[in-house]
Amino acid sequence: MKDRFKNLANYSHIAWDFDGVLVDDKTSREFHEFIKTNPFDQVHSIVTFRSHQLVGQMSGDLSDYGIITLDVFKNIIRLPNAMYVQYEPLLRKQDLSPEINPYLEWKGRQCSLIGADVLIDDMGAMVTMGCNKYNIDYLHPWDV
Repeated sequence: MKDRFKNLANYSHIAWDFDGVLVDDKTSREFHEFIKTNPFDQVHSIVTFRSHQLVGQMSGDLSDYGIITLDVFKNIIRLPNAMYVQYEPLLRKQDLSPEINPYLEWKGRQCSLIGADVLIDDMGAMVTMGCNKYNIDYLHPWDV
């Protein structure tokens, strides 16, 4: 397990995206095993764009794998409903004008606030601006 994830060894606190990383990805099961065994004695948190009723489904979605549960994560940070409502029309139009920057910076800011030093996320275009602004390393799950 340590060899497979050696590029994560230098991080003390890993922030994980939920959809497309911890669930619904070819690497999800391996990530669960890594988090469960915690070979580098790291802190693990979730930072997700999930909001509204989808938040309530997280436990069930994770338990489908039968390896870890939400209680292994120090923090579970989810997008505030009001923020989703504010930016959803721009996202739907795929409008990446400066008006949407607070949304694009949100995950990086949250990682900074909880002390995470890396974010593993499948949607680089939606998170790299914030990661760069707040000096958080970014990794796509397939690059881990």
